[in-house]
Amino acid sequence: MKKLKVFGILIIALGAIEALLSLVVLPFCQSAGELVMRCNSSSRVDVLLGLAVVAVGAVFILKPQVHGLLSYATALLGLAIALVPNLIVGVCANGHMHCNEVAAPVLVSVGVLIALVGFASDLVLDWHDIDANEVEWV
Repeated sequence: MKKLKVFGILIIALGAIEALLSLVVLPFCQSAGELVMRCNSSSRVDVLLGLAVVAVGAVFILKPQVHGLLSYATALLGLAIALVPNLIVGVCANGHMHCNEVAAPVLVSVGVLIALVGFASDLVLDWHDIDANEVEWV
């Protein structure tokens, strides 16, 4: 049970860090009137995906009996976060913009880290490690 909580807290922390990076810390271009920059849209999508990772982490702690599914959901969300700046939405076409030089590589790295934690949680938390008597069925 301790491993479940550790992975749940780690997933919540990584999702919150990713959302805060996209929302506050990383330099993204701002929209200019009606013109919406691709990197601004990429930032918004990554914030939503980061919040989804936080939600998965919370369910990971609250419903330990479905940790296998949630591990793969975390891994898929991490891969989606990594693909948003380069493939799904993209960032500015100009290679010298801050969103292209700084923000995109950081988000890809955090997304890959989230995916690795998702896969690791499935490998470390074997189904046989969890005793049915330890799980609180709600």
